[in-house]
Formats: sequence, structure tokens, C-alpha cells
Amino acid sequence: MIKINTHLSKKTILFGTAILLPLVILTSYYLASRTSKNQAATINPEPVSTKESSPSADQNPFQNKSTKLEVNWENAKINFQKGNYPTYETTPIINDVNVDSFASILGFSGTDRKTLPDNDAIWKKGKETLLYISSENTLDYQNEKVYVGPSRFNEANLINRAKQYASNLFSHTELVPSPVTYFGDNAYEPNITNVNNSLLAQINFNQTIGGHLVIPANLKSEYFISLFITPDLTIQTFKSSPGYQSARIASGASLADFDKLKTIPANYFRKITNMPLEIESIITFSKKLYYSVSSVDIAYTIIGSKAVPVYYIDGTVYGDNIKVSDHVVYLAPLN
Repeated sequence: MIKINTHLSKKTILFGTAILLPLVILTSYYLASRTSKNQAATINPEPVSTKESSPSADQNPFQNKSTKLEVNWENAKINFQKGNYPTYETTPIINDVNVDSFASILGFSGTDRKTLPDNDAIWKKGKETLLYISSENTLDYQNEKVYVGPSRFNEANLINRAKQYASNLFSHTELVPSPVTYFGDNAYEPNITNVNNSLLAQINFNQTIGGHLVIPANLKSEYFISLFITPDLTIQTFKSSPGYQSARIASGASLADFDKLKTIPANYFRKITNMPLEIESIITFSKKLYYSVSSVDIAYTIIGSKAVPVYYIDGTVYGDNIKVSDHVVYLAPLN
């Protein structure tokens, strides 16, 4: 039985601009991405899975060329205890062997499946599509059914539906839900609204290790699961990032120390908050980024087969003295 921890939550991310693309675009994106599978992973990726591999054990997923980030720690709230945090040995929750069982839970059969190169697979049934990327152990589900009902959510029913859906898929892991975000009727330029005027709701879930959030292994999102649901409680989009099935404490530990964190060069900070393209453009093209840190905690991310502790940094970003966003999360390595 899934354990839903309702006492822990994180702010939701803005809805990705292309998350509801139809099958033809999803498949085209997959085929195009195969030609660039050996390129280095970008800091701010597209919202659909690509063929870029998750960081391996001998790679440093944090080091990048960005040196324009200026960090201010003056108002940072420290939410962790100084000390050593263990490393865990993990196994992936979705893999080539068990992916068909996930497809079956979602209502797909073997006849709906088409095997793609590199052990990838795609299922198609009516207006429903499921894409599996083997190199990243990710699933992307989309339902192209057009919602035409009343614009009114019952939040209690919505949350129960999301928990039930997550429970059916991942019954042996603890998941932490985020608050609900409500969107208007334009999926490509989403506007956040309230429960009474919304046509789409987003709920995210995270895994935990030792009471700490687990950031997906590909460092492309803050969340393990993202669900987008219509007022009739139809799952319109479901996306899972790389997660873990089992974990055990391994040899080695890392020291978490706020004073040590403040000495880490900014080019070792990895942004994991996804934003609309216009916001990403400001971050990309600003000559100088100013990051005012509001809080620091410890989280885990999976590199290779190991879950390693990292600093989870939340704060406000300014680009060329213009506020970009109040909620931007960066990760930084303990070592």
C-alpha cells in the first residue's frame, strides 16, 4: 500500500509549454532526439524525454560552463544539520524488464506496443499514447481526448484521484505530493488560475530516502511524477522521471556544511526548475544572474546506481536586475 506523506510538500513547477503535444509531435521529437543522443545534457531541457543518458557514476553532472551566477546567502534559512549523510545503492523503478507491467496498469496490451531502437517502446490505443525511453527509464503518457465539460474541480476528489493513480503505478514506494496548481484553457501558454476557473490541474509527487526528497536521476525536473488532470478526473498527461525501486546504505558518506557550501563555485550549481520559454530566455541571455537564496536543505539524486546527498537550494533569481522568478531550485554537490 502506498504511503502518502501529506505533511511534506514543495511548490509546483509551471506547466511545460509543450506537455500536451499529440502523438505525431511526440514521435517526431523522439526520432530527432536519436540523432543527438551523445550530446551533453543541457541544464534546461525540453519537457518531453530525450535520448540523452542520465549521468553515469564517472560523470560530474554538476559542473557546467555557467559562471555568471552571483549568489547571495544573507537571507538563507538552513534546514539541515551539519554532519555526514550516507550514500545509497539503488535499483531503477522502471526498466526494460518490467516496463510492460506499467503499460498494462495503464490499460495497454502487447498488441498496442511498437518496439523502437535502443529498447525504447511506444504504445498507442485510440487517443492514448505511452512512450518509454530505455536509457532514462522514463514514461510519458498522453491522452488526446478533448475535455468539453464544466470548468469546475472538486479539489478533494482531484487529490484522491491523483493519489489513487500514483498508488496503482508505484505501490511500493513512499510518495510526497505537492500542492495543486490550476491552469486556464491555453495549454501552450498556460496561465495559473484558481480552482473555480480551471480546465487543468497539476499535481506532482516525489520519492524520499531517509526523509529527504529524491531528485530524479536525469536532473531534468524537481519531481518524480507529474500528473495533469481535467475536471472530469481524466488523466490527460502523466510523466515519470527516473526513480528508484529499492535502496540500501552503501559505503561512504558526505559532509554537509553550510560554510563549505558558500565556497562552492557557481558553475557547480545545477538548475532543475523548469520554466516557460520566455523566462528561460531571460536566464539564458542575461549578462548577469543574481540569486538570492531563501532556504537550503539536503536532498538526494541518483548518479549511476548510487543515491548521493546534494544541497537543495531555493531562492529568487534576477536577470540583469529584473526579477525572473521567486521559486528557482538549484542543486550543488556536497563533495
